[in-house]
Amino acid sequence: LDPGSLDAQLGLGTSLRMCSLYEKAVLAYRHAIHLDPDNLEANKGLGLALDGAGRNAESREFHNRAAELSRDKKWRYNGR
Repeated sequence: LDPGSLDAQLGLGTSLRMCSLYEKAVLAYRHAIHLDPDNLEANKGLGLALDGAGRNAESREFHNRAAELSRDKKWRYNGR
């Protein structure tokens, strides 16, 4: 796994999140955001991973950022 690869970090984060390994997914998504702060998938994934980890207040920042980055504005955080 190339730590400098955005795609690798996104894939890792998604795989970990889908396996309910939320804290590990948070680390992968944070690394992806470090590589590309304006990446929609990384911001959305981090928000979802933080939600899964029960860190809902912290997740709002990333859900809101993902909504800002969404070109079509169809994706919106439901404010859980």
